[in-house]
Amino acid sequence: MQLRKARAWYQANAEQYTPEVIRQIQKKLDLPQTGIVDHTFLNNVGVWQASFDLLLASGRGIPVSADTESFNFPANGVLTPEQLAKMFPSGLSRPESMIRYVKDIEKIVQTWDTLDTAGKRASAIKTLLNQYSQANGFPAPNLQSVQMNPGRSGSFSSTSWRIKINAASLNDTMDPEQIREAMATLYHEARHAEQNFMSVRLMLGAGLTPAQIGEQTGIPKEVITAAARKPINPASVQGIVANEFYQSSFGVYAKARNKTMSDLNTRYGEMLAARANLSNLEEKRRKAAQALASAATPTLRTERQQDLQQLDSQISAARTREATATRNYNTIYAAYRALPGERDAWDAEGALPVVRYRNGIK
Repeated sequence: MQLRKARAWYQANAEQYTPEVIRQIQKKLDLPQTGIVDHTFLNNVGVWQASFDLLLASGRGIPVSADTESFNFPANGVLTPEQLAKMFPSGLSRPESMIRYVKDIEKIVQTWDTLDTAGKRASAIKTLLNQYSQANGFPAPNLQSVQMNPGRSGSFSSTSWRIKINAASLNDTMDPEQIREAMATLYHEARHAEQNFMSVRLMLGAGLTPAQIGEQTGIPKEVITAAARKPINPASVQGIVANEFYQSSFGVYAKARNKTMSDLNTRYGEMLAARANLSNLEEKRRKAAQALASAATPTLRTERQQDLQQLDSQISAARTREATATRNYNTIYAAYRALPGERDAWDAEGALPVVRYRNGIK
């Protein structure tokens, strides 16, 4: 039954999963390169899925039940674009790139105390960004440190080709783990730049002109010019991977993605406001309780008790609002993490501590 479903899936997606793509996958699996989705192909895909180390590649698992998760892909024979990106890792998602980066992070951790100004620390981070952008063939984004809300670490803008990092990431009081987290954020945002560069390369491979790409994406001309030197063939494994990023950011799903990103910011603000309101009311209640304890007359005690009753009612309502706001944020956050570009960038970031641990890098 599952093999029939898998074969039907490839037939339904034959426009992308062409015989040439199937041959590339067969070559990766050490199979005869027939270009045909047959029983042997599906079985070997299933073996690869069941043995793939998702934890090492992403730092995460796949939920199986409420309290368990799997660190392999479901062995169903269907190679989604997400899985193709893992079978054929490119750029910053390559294991060798991650290993080198983790080693370079440790060099920065060891020299952080010698970088005695925010400017020197920013320069060291910029050097690292330039190095990995150049090594992986995409234009290095500009780097800017800005003040960000708590919980925000960084962002990438394709139209300005700029990565913003939280100015707190340049603090000289950061401990080694905080430095590692800041450098992981940099890798995450750099991967977003690489995803956008792949999208442009795909558009060029599909025959769009630089002017058309600039109008559709807003990406700077110099980035498009750089991408023109290595277009991606849409009818290739790399084309399938890049197409998922393209469709999400600039294609048929771009509007839905933009709404998710907007809603994420809105829900985050609502959650912070609800928590601040609850904290304020709880502080008022603490002071009201102190006032009740020190009330010198029955009349004052009655008034303070009424104040407490009113605050208790307000706090109860505030807790309900805070719980609702948190639930709403968690829901949209899950949708945000499921976006192709975010899933991929979070995987690149999440793999770093696992790579560090598995390779004994200190």
